[in-house]
Amino acid sequence: MLQSKLTPSEFSEIAAEIIPGVAHLLPELILTVVACALIVSDLLIKRNDSRFTMGILALSGLVAAFFYAIDGFGESQLIFGGMVTIDPFSAFFKAIFIGSTAIVVIFSMLYEPFRGRRMGEYFAILLCAVVGMCLMASASNLLMFYLSLEMVSILSYILVVFLRQSRAGSEASLKYVIYGSVASGLMIFGLSIFYGLTGSTDLAAIGMAFETSTDLFTLSIASVLVLAGFAYKMSVVPMHFWCPDVYEGAPTPITAWLSVASKAAGFAMFVRFLVVGFSGPIQSAGVSLDIEWTSLVAGLSFATMTLGNLAALWQESAKRLLAYSSIAHAGYLMMGVALFQQEGFPGFQPVAFYFLVYLFMNLGAFGVVIFVENRLGTDRLEDYKGLGYRAPFLAFMLTIFLISLIGLPPTGGFTGKFQLIAAAVNGDLLWLAIAAGVNTAISLWYYARIIRRMYLESMDDVSPLHIPLSAKVMTALLAIPVIYLGIFFEGAAKITQGLTIFGAP
Repeated sequence: MLQSKLTPSEFSEIAAEIIPGVAHLLPELILTVVACALIVSDLLIKRNDSRFTMGILALSGLVAAFFYAIDGFGESQLIFGGMVTIDPFSAFFKAIFIGSTAIVVIFSMLYEPFRGRRMGEYFAILLCAVVGMCLMASASNLLMFYLSLEMVSILSYILVVFLRQSRAGSEASLKYVIYGSVASGLMIFGLSIFYGLTGSTDLAAIGMAFETSTDLFTLSIASVLVLAGFAYKMSVVPMHFWCPDVYEGAPTPITAWLSVASKAAGFAMFVRFLVVGFSGPIQSAGVSLDIEWTSLVAGLSFATMTLGNLAALWQESAKRLLAYSSIAHAGYLMMGVALFQQEGFPGFQPVAFYFLVYLFMNLGAFGVVIFVENRLGTDRLEDYKGLGYRAPFLAFMLTIFLISLIGLPPTGGFTGKFQLIAAAVNGDLLWLAIAAGVNTAISLWYYARIIRRMYLESMDDVSPLHIPLSAKVMTALLAIPVIYLGIFFEGAAKITQGLTIFGAP
């Protein structure tokens, strides 16, 4: 039997490399410990309805992790042998993941279909998925890319089918697994080709090795395969097919979480992959590579925003409509990502700012859908008729979120979309900026249709809907930053302007 023994000096060297790195992963460690505590605590609590007890414990872990995440804004270094990157870019996205998940935890505590259930495992899985997202934003190695992506994907499959008696949830989870498995297989195949071409899994080393690559065709195939994996996580055409069915069938708090946190994780990993690995023109024995990344990403942006908006026109389910809206917004965000090869990456600051606004306006819209679903038991737009009179405060809040999703002043959606379009114009993508403007006009129709039904149409039942104070407070707290970021956006713009990506040229 073979045995390997470490000498004291070797052990000291390994410990000296690992221990400092652990200190930089305190957000992930806190979430992991709290997730374990949730599972154990749920076994000790006799009550079946443990939503609030477990939710408060999960929130405490998320709040602690959030403060440690933003504490790392000023650092930039590689840890664990270059597997993980600590920089302002990853710190910002960690704050997005943790903050959006904290809001979703509150939504889950108020979600009526979760009443009477043991929720310890649910919140534990949610926190573990956030750990995976944090690693996605920090990954600088192909292995870490894939492992973190799979961690988030597998846990997401479970969360989608958490309400096991729901046939729609079971169908959504099955479709999610099938699409996810295909995308995962394509991605790992492409990553294996990258490794075969370069002999390394380090992203920066791969970027440098491509400068002397001689196999253009194989490199092109690998790039497309890996892009398919990222596109699946970002809900970008043509890997968007899972999105509407999964959003409609999943519990609504999980739908909200997938639309913001999961999408942000995909974008964070994709941006680092492009900027660190492909920020310059790739050369093959002195000849430029046949892949024009800017044109490719811009083309995906156009296709995604156009398909998302056109498909949303005919939707009669609020969750399904917001699913196609989410696809369209992924297209807008890709418009900024398309500028990654230009000096200073001028599109990144608008992308980061838009994610900040998107967090509040999209979660706010889903929050109203949750609270309406609690009272009416449905998410059909037909049942939103007369909501402006039956629940005037909730209808007013939804109007604010929809105006921001359209991109109209004085909301943060207008400021964010204006910055993205301006960046595209300045980056010689005028045609894409025009396409974004046309798509914004298209989106106005289906968002305004909801507002029209709330205020200009009525149902036979005009009795007032009792909306709990907690629901009103929650939606108001989400609406405040939407308005604030539309008027006083300079501070947030400066923060996003200072987000650097470690390893970028």
